[in-house]
Amino acid sequence: MGSKAKIAEGPRLFIRRSRADDAPLLSSWLEDPEVRSYYGFGGAPAAGEKSQGPGGTFLIVAKDGDHPIGFIDLECLGFRYDITIAIGDGSYRGKGLGEEAMTLAIEYAFRELDWNHLGLQVFGHNERAIRLYRRLGFRTRRRMKDRILFEGKRYDWLFMVLARDRWDARNAADPDPEGAGKE
Repeated sequence: MGSKAKIAEGPRLFIRRSRADDAPLLSSWLEDPEVRSYYGFGGAPAAGEKSQGPGGTFLIVAKDGDHPIGFIDLECLGFRYDITIAIGDGSYRGKGLGEEAMTLAIEYAFRELDWNHLGLQVFGHNERAIRLYRRLGFRTRRRMKDRILFEGKRYDWLFMVLARDRWDARNAADPDPEGAGKE
């Protein structure tokens, strides 16, 4: 993999733009019942085509083995800027790689794309993701009560937002947000 394809790199992973030949992998991840239960509805993120402009779909690639483990989607919808993440490879879930990938993608969106905020949507039953988003500085903007039916129960649907100035203040307080200097 050439370094030109990388848009950001952390201690354990890097992020690269998706290509058209990534489409089968992206689709296979969305067939995983666990990913579908948290990712939501709709089709797979676009591989290749959408990634030519600002934002787009990016693959999260683990450095141990140099293989894709998930994706991040950065999407500009008029004046709204959204971020979505999924760790598609189940053997990499729960290891902090989602936080590292989100940190890299947020930095890319704010520094390279010059976006001033990021929004996301998350199901209320996805408590692990909500904790992560709050740690990163996202705040709940809107909560739609009982909007999602999952395994016979109703859950809230949350809309969360992170402003660039909040992100900058968080990083000023913690100059090593990725934990690269921690043992």
